[in-house]
Amino acid sequence: MKEEVMYNRTNKLLTLILIITVIANVIQCYNYKPNERFDWTGGVISSKGNIVQVAACDFKGNDYHINKDKILDNSWNEINGCEEYMKNVFFPDSLSIKWFSYKEQKFYGGDFVLPIEMIRTKAVQMGMLPSVKNDYDSDKILHFIAEVQPNGKFAVWMQKFDKNDKDTKFKIGTYQAKEIKATWHTR
Repeated sequence: MKEEVMYNRTNKLLTLILIITVIANVIQCYNYKPNERFDWTGGVISSKGNIVQVAACDFKGNDYHINKDKILDNSWNEINGCEEYMKNVFFPDSLSIKWFSYKEQKFYGGDFVLPIEMIRTKAVQMGMLPSVKNDYDSDKILHFIAEVQPNGKFAVWMQKFDKNDKDTKFKIGTYQAKEIKATWHTR
């Protein structure tokens, strides 16, 4: 009789642990949202002839750091960005940027909201697959690029390269940064 009572208690305990484990896995899967996570990276360029030095260009979700010592003026031929790809992250919904314009002798910067629904729609049209379905080829990585322009303006682009060295670009939007008081010693 004692063995049977102990056996029932053990079964009840194991059943409870199983139920808790199943509930925890369902909650984790719901919160993780694997079908909304993609492989992407970010970077910054300057429009042709616009000489700038970028102090910060952070797309939300990507914790890379650009080279703050690099001077940009060569448009799409010179991207200051992260060489390593991000894996299993949501698309960026905002951008924080700060740069110095040598021609104007001014700092510009600000925090900007990106149109996330447009980004998702365009990414699907460009053939992007969620990270869980990706084979991690370089043509499956989406590049978000901030193009710094004169007078504090900038544009944000999405770019995808394919295996034939062709690239597909889409302009997400144009923005106006504000002149800020800053030095290279503060971030």
